[in-house]
Amino acid sequence: MSVNPYISESSLVCTPACGHEHLQSLAPLFDLNRQTIALLVATATTPFSDRIWSGWRAIGEELTSLDATQREDLARCPFALIDAGLCDIPRWSHADQVSEKSAQAELLFSPVLLQTRLDHLAHAAWLFAWHLVRSDALAARLVLAVNSASTSFMAQVTLTDVRQIAQELVRDGRVRPRWHSRPDIWFHLIHNARSSHRDDFANVTTRGLQLFLQELLADDVHSK
Repeated sequence: MSVNPYISESSLVCTPACGHEHLQSLAPLFDLNRQTIALLVATATTPFSDRIWSGWRAIGEELTSLDATQREDLARCPFALIDAGLCDIPRWSHADQVSEKSAQAELLFSPVLLQTRLDHLAHAAWLFAWHLVRSDALAARLVLAVNSASTSFMAQVTLTDVRQIAQELVRDGRVRPRWHSRPDIWFHLIHNARSSHRDDFANVTTRGLQLFLQELLADDVHSK
């Protein structure tokens, strides 16, 4: 049975208190998070994925302990669980400068299905960011931790550029789980997703938002 986020009995404690229309606007974010969680879980069950997906696999193994409802709770956090390299783009003045060699390179030992799913996830994240920057730049910064330089860049690129840039970032290994170097944050989120105490998960979600703000401020300082 699917969880209805619009009824009072819903356990989606990490969703911001807001109206139906705003929840609908967050649907693409929740979908990205579902895809991220699904890919993380897939790395934990795919042979040889530890050779290049070790960081993903460790988180995925923890996620396998969650049931479908708990994973849905986690997916509905009001911030992106994927770091799609959105703040790396200012190093290029235009997507035409993307290296063909990098874009065509293959991730060594990467299982084909995982590679394909990562390509699709990166492209989806960039499409979402591209549209959100144009409709609500402030929301893009808050849910994706995108800095001002990145929002300015994204406002100038085309949909064709978006696909090329996403491919480049995947090949360079810059599309990763959020907080990829801090698995303890993920383990804390996962632990609290398993908790029967709704306040525990609300608190850890607040901590996630605090970390997002830190990223945003740090990126803005570095980009100036």
